[in-house]
Amino acid sequence: MHNLNNKVVIVTGAGKGIGYETAKVFYNYGAKIAVISRNGDDLSRLKDELGASEDSFYQMQGDVSEERSVNAFVDNVHKKFQGIDCLINNAGMRFRKKFLDISYSEWQSVMNVNLGSAMLMSKAVIPHMVKHGGGRIINMASIV
Repeated sequence: MHNLNNKVVIVTGAGKGIGYETAKVFYNYGAKIAVISRNGDDLSRLKDELGASEDSFYQMQGDVSEERSVNAFVDNVHKKFQGIDCLINNAGMRFRKKFLDISYSEWQSVMNVNLGSAMLMSKAVIPHMVKHGGGRIINMASIV
């Protein structure tokens, strides 16, 4: 029932928390995993924990709120795995301070990561999904 052998799943924000655990679940059900996070060391730790091989795991340190980074990541995933079956938009950020103490530039950073990245990632993967007959996009949000 949960056989995802050879399905290609992208997980954003996979360096910690929900994204980290989500990537583990999909990998353990047989999916090939592509992960992106600002912290490459966290992604390497995930790969080591899974005991993942190069042919079933792709990682990139990058900022999902930057279009160039997103496009490079998605292009590399598609080249490596010859398809993309599922995108999990999980990346998110927040500032641990009172609302009145948050600057507009900090607010923009939050919006760019929490909302903008979902648009950029979706826009980048949809042409690949359409070309290969479909796929799934899952948008996640959490406030801890």
